[in-house]
Amino acid sequence: MNSVIWTGDRLFAGDNNGWLLSSFDGVDLKSVGFVPINIQSIAFTGRLLVVVRGGIQTPSDGKNWTSRKLNGEYLSRGPDHGVWTGSQLLAVGESGLIISSPDGVNWTEHKTGYTIDLNCVLWTGAEFVAVGDRGLILSSSNGDIWRVHNSGTESNLKSIVKADDRLFAVGDFGTIVAADLEK
Repeated sequence: MNSVIWTGDRLFAGDNNGWLLSSFDGVDLKSVGFVPINIQSIAFTGRLLVVVRGGIQTPSDGKNWTSRKLNGEYLSRGPDHGVWTGSQLLAVGESGLIISSPDGVNWTEHKTGYTIDLNCVLWTGAEFVAVGDRGLILSSSNGDIWRVHNSGTESNLKSIVKADDRLFAVGDFGTIVAADLEK
């Protein structure tokens, strides 16, 4: 399993082969379908599951999935991880890709000037923080204007989590980077 999310009444988990599993109790997992991409990240908007890995997929009827497009075209660079803020989805990925959507269906690309792969993004409650290869850390309050932060490492950062008022990013070679949230 690569990703898991709680929707308020059930757990969803996805794997590298595209299998999506669900459980009401977190123990008894049942297959609820197959997504035609390996699942790296799952986001939930309150009404729609959004699966991310090399593309964006949303269920059209609960069993069949629809590939979402950016400006009418399928993505040429793949998103790898997505997050929901309560009003906006944001996904990051290959070559610095950052895209956002209010509904999981219509997507807009945001330019940062960076072409380094972004591997994970989180919403702190006040801003997005994305981590990527070569120690790249970006933050944005709106998803459109991004600031770069010095991570102190050249290691590829793979994941980030918020714990109270601190952020922790982990990456290759056992790298752990910690920072206090700006207030």
